Amino acid sequence: MLIRRESPADIAAIHAVHAAAFADAQRPDAVPVEADLVDALRADAGWLPALSLVAVVDKGEFAYARPFQDL
Repeated sequence: MLIRRESPADIAAIHAVHAAAFADAQRPDAVPVEADLVDALRADAGWLPALSLVAVVDKGEFAYARPFQDL
């Protein structure tokens, strides 16, 4: 497994991970708010790209981790 910083090429996959993780079985066509939230946070001036990490496994499996800073 390789853990690395997110790159612009990862943004769609990160969105997909959140959409799958927070999907609502009752509303399968709805995009979960969590998927759009990460996109909105990324666009914010306070976003710290160095803390946005992805994990990639040889078979192309993909995971995402974003630690949050206390306010």
